[in-house]
Amino acid sequence: MGISDKTRKILWGRSGNRCADCRRELITRRTPDGDEEAIVGDEAHIAAQSPGGPRYGEGPPSGLHHYDNLILLCRVDHKKIDDQPHHYTVDRLTKLKAEHEAWVNHALNERATFPGGALVETSRRHVPVLSAYRSFRLALDSWEARIDAVIDANVITPDPTELEQLHDQCTQAWRNSYVACGHLAAATAEKCADAAEQVLDRWKSLADDAVDKLLPSTHPGADPHDDIFDAEGELLKLIGADLGMTSSAVWGSARLTGKLGGTGKRY
Repeated sequence: MGISDKTRKILWGRSGNRCADCRRELITRRTPDGDEEAIVGDEAHIAAQSPGGPRYGEGPPSGLHHYDNLILLCRVDHKKIDDQPHHYTVDRLTKLKAEHEAWVNHALNERATFPGGALVETSRRHVPVLSAYRSFRLALDSWEARIDAVIDANVITPDPTELEQLHDQCTQAWRNSYVACGHLAAATAEKCADAAEQVLDRWKSLADDAVDKLLPSTHPGADPHDDIFDAEGELLKLIGADLGMTSSAVWGSARLTGKLGGTGKRY
């Protein structure tokens, strides 16, 4: 017996139609030429069904087709994860799945109230900009979490293999932020696009320091990275000016569809 319809629905629902690794959408939109949507995601087995497959024999007691042994992936990451089973262990994939589903749940269920005037009715031009800004902020939040993990790991000096894995995760999070920055740049005015690139560059500087174990608090002459928050504030202000909205209105209108903002740390 294969994967049940109920299990499939739970997997896709809890994963938010996103790859658990790169978080790309797994159902494409229809084309203007009349083509139907395309499904580019796989209901992948964490432990393989067949002898010789990746992680075979390490499945949960609940069964190979049970929800516990499934993870939703895009086809690129599915191939990568199955070709690199020594790196992508059962424990690592189970943790990746849990973290992704927690992110989806938090992003979709978080709701906030705002003071009068903070939320405004958006025009058609506002929607793509606010959507792109929200995606950029969420990508930065994910990247910030990975940078925090690298910094914490450097402090406690973990196993070199574990640190390498954290660096890989940090790199993947940077790639996601880079793509999100490109989408925002395409949706906004040139000055906003430039400001978004400045934000990305400042986070990259912090990430580089963390990966090189040059923690900003101890590295002689290092930039304390407070300018990250200045750059983010400038981006928010420019987007607001371009849309004819206050910064709080941009923040509130985008945040209504998901959580914005990171840990609030200053480095």
